[in-house]
Amino acid sequence: MNFRSNKMTKVFTVLLVITMVISTMSSVFAAQRFTDVPDGHWAKEHIEKMHELGIMTGDEDFATFKPDEKVGELEGIVAIAKLIDVDVELASKAIEYNKDFLEEMNISNEDKKSVAIALSAGIISKSSLKQILDDKSSEYITKVDACIFLARAMNLQEEVDDKELVFLPFTDVELIPKNQEAYIEVMMDHGIVSKQGDEEGKFNPESSVSRAVMATMLSRAYDYIQENNIKISLGEDNQQGDSDNGDRNSDEDEDIDNNQDEEDEDVSEDEDNSSNEEEVETFKITGTVTGTLKTKDTINIKILRDNGEEILYQAKSDINTVLDGEEIDVLDITKDVVVEAEVTEHNEVLSINGTSFEGQYTGKITSLANVLVPFVIIDTESGDGEMAFYGADDMIVLLNGNEVDFNDLKRGDYVDIKTTDDEVIKIVAQSKNKNFHGILQRVDFEGQPLIVVNDNDTLKEFKFDDNTQIIRNGKEIPFIDLKLGDDIKVYTEYNKVTKVVAEVVRTQTSGILSSILIANTSKVTITNNEGKETEYIVASGADIKIEGKYKAIYDLRLGHKVNMELEGNVIVSLSAEKIEQETRYIGHLIYTNEDSQVIVIKTDDGQNKMINTTKDTRIIDVEGKNRDMDSLDIGDELLVVCNHDEVTFIAKNIVIMRKNED
Repeated sequence: MNFRSNKMTKVFTVLLVITMVISTMSSVFAAQRFTDVPDGHWAKEHIEKMHELGIMTGDEDFATFKPDEKVGELEGIVAIAKLIDVDVELASKAIEYNKDFLEEMNISNEDKKSVAIALSAGIISKSSLKQILDDKSSEYITKVDACIFLARAMNLQEEVDDKELVFLPFTDVELIPKNQEAYIEVMMDHGIVSKQGDEEGKFNPESSVSRAVMATMLSRAYDYIQENNIKISLGEDNQQGDSDNGDRNSDEDEDIDNNQDEEDEDVSEDEDNSSNEEEVETFKITGTVTGTLKTKDTINIKILRDNGEEILYQAKSDINTVLDGEEIDVLDITKDVVVEAEVTEHNEVLSINGTSFEGQYTGKITSLANVLVPFVIIDTESGDGEMAFYGADDMIVLLNGNEVDFNDLKRGDYVDIKTTDDEVIKIVAQSKNKNFHGILQRVDFEGQPLIVVNDNDTLKEFKFDDNTQIIRNGKEIPFIDLKLGDDIKVYTEYNKVTKVVAEVVRTQTSGILSSILIANTSKVTITNNEGKETEYIVASGADIKIEGKYKAIYDLRLGHKVNMELEGNVIVSLSAEKIEQETRYIGHLIYTNEDSQVIVIKTDDGQNKMINTTKDTRIIDVEGKNRDMDSLDIGDELLVVCNHDEVTFIAKNIVIMRKNED
């Protein structure tokens, strides 16, 4: 056992007691940057580069990147905007200039800077962004939108505009709007997207983009920007219409400073200009530097805060910076420095007080105590065996992303320990066992089984293996028997799912029947009052009633109004009603049968409509005089007002517009 403290003498007695209870080393917990991006993953290099630069990051504890998860519209725009190198002053002015719009759209403080840059750099217009945020059906960024936004961020709009002849080699080129083809070809020319397409040679312009694909596109775009020293001026919102050819406003190259002239005319000359400036709120944060990106006069600093958030901050080169008690240039701040920083709400760093550490060790806690000083022993994953550490007086302890007391740690917790002067200054720990609770949102059977659970409005992804125990309603079941909508409890050990307990959630819903699939597993699609379509499975033996009478699924018709009782996403009972709608037809009478009370008219668009009449059907001429079926002649021009369900049309009123004079 190697002891990393020169204080061993004063705690010798404590150490003797502790060493008596040291347990045997358990299996090593394999650690890597992201557990779901193993060595050999096709996008590993791009993912880790984007993570280091703070352009795309993993989840809160950075255990997973979720490479196959789709990228949200706003998430994609924010990531693309981070490619643009903007100094702190211009970024702050961009935020101020777009302040009202950012607040109207409820943009989070974390994303305000990037969204403001995207607007002021002409990557997207306010109207287009508003449409994206308002359109709940458009949740994920599409491949063609990513190409458009990246072309603008790479300052390639002029190259796009100069494209007179575009040739795309994809088999689905007819699905790509003409005004978007040039963006795609420019992205192909610069190696951002492949010229081969998918296995069928398709580009799939409206397909969503996975996080791995997005990281790859961003990584290639970043290299182009750096190699060509691309600089983009921030101007007024260009109001660029993403549905046209993407032409930029001619005012695009004016700096934000020049956009305020007209607004300042109303300010009295003798008024102190400083009184017009909004006071910026500042606050202190603590955390660890996880990456830096230096430019000529600024430095982008990515800090993993002690609350578990990783945020990219920007600092001017002249801010007050102290490292280990000595003043240094902020450009000399490096990765892994533990910092206390004063920052603004716009993610600008005003001052830094940092502490470097000498050692970093990871492993599982085998023993710990807090008698005279905090003391912990871990089984190191490096293969160096067990190591013991003493905590400094100001040691920071984080557990599952939250700052806790040292006594909250437990044997078996996985820890990352940072030391300086032979003392622990920071412990970042993950509990051996973590539990999650939510509603099952998605089940994926392809490859390794996977579920997505909504846990307090946060989507969490869990992968299963053959050893995962799954229980539903008290009975052990196979993975495929889980149902969407189930109430789910997920039990993990070192982020590996060991057990899932599901309970059926009975709910009721209603809507209009918009599609029916009759198969071994029958399904129906229901459209609700908001126009959202949802697919449900019809349970074998489900109770189905139409107009109060028991029927089979074969008797259901599109357009039925249905009320359903569900277990998860499975229909166990369904009650359907026909909906009568009023429709008007104008056409010429081509058939009549008074005995059957049926007429057929040929409408102006060439369709033949069979319409039933009843004793309540009113027949009148253009003068309003009542007529009967005997008055109808082949060739008469009629206006028919009828009620109908999905099958039958019943005439309510028939107006003889013009008699056939032949």
